[in-house]
Amino acid sequence: PENIESISVLKDALSTILLGQLSSRGALLVTTKRPEAGAPRISFTAQTGLQTPLDLPKPLSSYQYAWMYNEGLLNDGRQPIYTAEDFQAYRDGSDPIGHPDVNWYKAVLKDNAPISRYDLNVSGGGSTARYTVGVGYMNKQGLFVEPAGNDYNTNAAINRYTVNSHVDVDVNKYFNVGLDIFGRIEDTNEPGAGISNIMSALISTPDNAYPIHNPDGSLAGTPSFTNNIYGMVGESGYIAGHNRDVMANVNLKYNFERWLPGVWAKFIGNVSIS
Repeated sequence: PENIESISVLKDALSTILLGQLSSRGALLVTTKRPEAGAPRISFTAQTGLQTPLDLPKPLSSYQYAWMYNEGLLNDGRQPIYTAEDFQAYRDGSDPIGHPDVNWYKAVLKDNAPISRYDLNVSGGGSTARYTVGVGYMNKQGLFVEPAGNDYNTNAAINRYTVNSHVDVDVNKYFNVGLDIFGRIEDTNEPGAGISNIMSALISTPDNAYPIHNPDGSLAGTPSFTNNIYGMVGESGYIAGHNRDVMANVNLKYNFERWLPGVWAKFIGNVSIS
């Protein structure tokens, strides 16, 4: 955000004609800050906070789920499968292995996770050459629980380093050269089972499906639920991602006013490396 000067919404065909076929849906034009002459100006921004889910589904308890499941079977003209003994076991927790009651959202998700961001910007220059340079760092931790005993990180996380620089040089009163360079180093991490698979399992697994662990300490499961969610989060390894991006823009502008008043030409070149 510290590098942005303005954001424009382009919606008509004429303004987006040079932006490609998909630009017919509209485009956002983000203009970054340009160098300004003057003494060096330094700014530093530090932010830290906690992430927390805005809203999570509230699953039925095992007792409520069993009751509603029986109701559904009766409505279809079928025999219920849960007995009065099952309801009692779910309510008093006397058989946590055979009649589990596991709120999987609380079992595998934390209430909050830290996030921090730091940005340093330097700008200045003279009448001939001007510059602005910004460097940034962001660390974002995930909301999954981290089982004790792992010697590697299975949680979701992002570490990102960015460099954003602009240099304007007036070669003479008619010719200007501009160079923009953006670089990003981003390292990501997530559980080996994949975040989308874990979230799908959370949505589709009732509280009475199976306990977290068997009596011997192994991960529990059933023929219908073969992937233990707790195991998917903390015991499925991890997936590490590494992104490296460099983008450079070159702007050449020549003013022909000494021969043709009001006429100028501009060349823009772009190089992107990932």
